Amino acid sequence: MSYRTANNIGLRTGAILLLACATGSLIHIYWKIFHRQVTWALGSDLRAHLEKIENGLTNVVHPLFHGSVKFTATIFTHNDIALATEIVLLCYSILSGFFLYLAIKESAFGKMNTLLAWAGALCIMSLSAIWLPNFNKYLYLNTGSPTVLHNPTTIVAKPFAFATLLLFAKALSNLSSEKSCSAFRFSIAAMVFAALSGLAKPNFNLAFVFAAPLLLGIFCLRGKISLQEASYLSLPIVCAAIVLLAQYLMKYETDQAVTSGITMNFMAVAAKRSDNPLLSLLFFSGFPLIVMLFYPRVFNKPLFLIVFCCFAVSCLQYLLLAETGPRRWHGNFGWGRMIIGPMMFAVCLSEYFHHLRRTGSLWERGKAAIASAVLLAHLVSGFLYLRQLLTTSSYF
Repeated sequence: MSYRTANNIGLRTGAILLLACATGSLIHIYWKIFHRQVTWALGSDLRAHLEKIENGLTNVVHPLFHGSVKFTATIFTHNDIALATEIVLLCYSILSGFFLYLAIKESAFGKMNTLLAWAGALCIMSLSAIWLPNFNKYLYLNTGSPTVLHNPTTIVAKPFAFATLLLFAKALSNLSSEKSCSAFRFSIAAMVFAALSGLAKPNFNLAFVFAAPLLLGIFCLRGKISLQEASYLSLPIVCAAIVLLAQYLMKYETDQAVTSGITMNFMAVAAKRSDNPLLSLLFFSGFPLIVMLFYPRVFNKPLFLIVFCCFAVSCLQYLLLAETGPRRWHGNFGWGRMIIGPMMFAVCLSEYFHHLRRTGSLWERGKAAIASAVLLAHLVSGFLYLRQLLTTSSYF
């Protein structure tokens, strides 16, 4: 064995050990944050859900989270609801990280280094929206974050939303006469995950049922696919729409339907939560926007196109739609961008890594430096946010 080969093996082994330690540390941090929530040391949206679970009730909009906790408590924790909740949230978080890793690998034009994709997934699980104290007093409130650890149903919905996007893009890539069977199989799989995401939280499906037909329509108009080929991808869209409709009818058939509904009110809720909602969206998605600006080749990736369309629709829904009645100021139409946001980072990280290794001219190095600085700002803000969740009683 040559010296260079031995040195490469040593470096790779060291990188694996470093990433393994970082992964273990992040899992431990997530576990502590979830434990602080179930012991009420940290404020969160969990209390109302646990009260329903303990009383044997199931929310018609979030049955997957409630069912997961009940199943885990019955089988593994001797009916300890709090411990079961921690386990469920941690498992879904780990599953989200795995799908982010797959997204980074899948969206690479060439072969993506496994360790680099692993590191990228850890970055996304650690970052948050960019925090500027002079603009926003709070790390989370008014801006939101791709990393949401205080809302259990968002945590549960994310891995299934990520899987739906990955499979839909895979089906879109396989739309041809030779691969139509593969596209149909991916479409069926996407349908299953879309249903599961909707059973966790409706927000992803609420964006997907508008974004996916829009993207397919554009592909048809540009002659990239035929209407027959586009029909192969209708299954997840139809399934998501059916789940949404069922949840809407069941939710608004309750007593609260008398005073609650959905209305269009431009930036009413968003402006209530932020002095400048558009600037907040900029801080939320700074790195993906920089990558789109500097490296427009990213728009050639099917995965990026469906993720981008879903994210754009979710942002429009956040700015345009509002609930009426007692939930008016809850900002529930803002969850879609937080569910889809990590996938925007994943696809853009893949493109960023590609160009980071190929900086030639001064202009290319300058673009890489700017993108790196913005990504670093997301990461620093994320570490501050994690510290706040570990050391204070407030998630915002």
